Amino acid sequence: MSFISNDYINSIERGYGDSDKKLCHECIGNKSLKEYIKANGYVCTCDYCGQRRKAVNLDSFMVIIMSGVNFLYTHAVNELPCDSGEYIGKTYTTAQLIFEELRDEIDAQDERILKDIVEIMYDDIWCDADPFSDRKCRQTRTDGGGLPGGFHIMIGSLFVRW
Repeated sequence: MSFISNDYINSIERGYGDSDKKLCHECIGNKSLKEYIKANGYVCTCDYCGQRRKAVNLDSFMVIIMSGVNFLYTHAVNELPCDSGEYIGKTYTTAQLIFEELRDEIDAQDERILKDIVEIMYDDIWCDADPFSDRKCRQTRTDGGGLPGGFHIMIGSLFVRW
């Protein structure tokens, strides 16, 4: 008989593992994410800038990031048809999703933050949450950063709930 811990099952369901790294509000440029860290953080040494200021554990920060990711994207296996083992439609690896699609929105002040986000996220193939809609149409409604406004709106509304 095999034993799987509840922590492991929970990490699979949320889409990322654990991290003990600390991230301060000065290392993130996104206003809503910065405010989340200020409101929920505690004074400690940031692992990215080395300063003592309000910070959160990276895995706590990931709750917000993954909520935004899951609002705009989904696992390709859930949405896209396959032909000879290849998805039909635009897909992203986890690294592409963070480094290419969401980099500007997260606005990390240190590249290591994005690397750590990718490292603790479970590797998967992603696609747009609505892969057959007109992406150009969705991109006309932005938050000023050139990305679909949905991520910014989602992050802002999550902050209000926290």
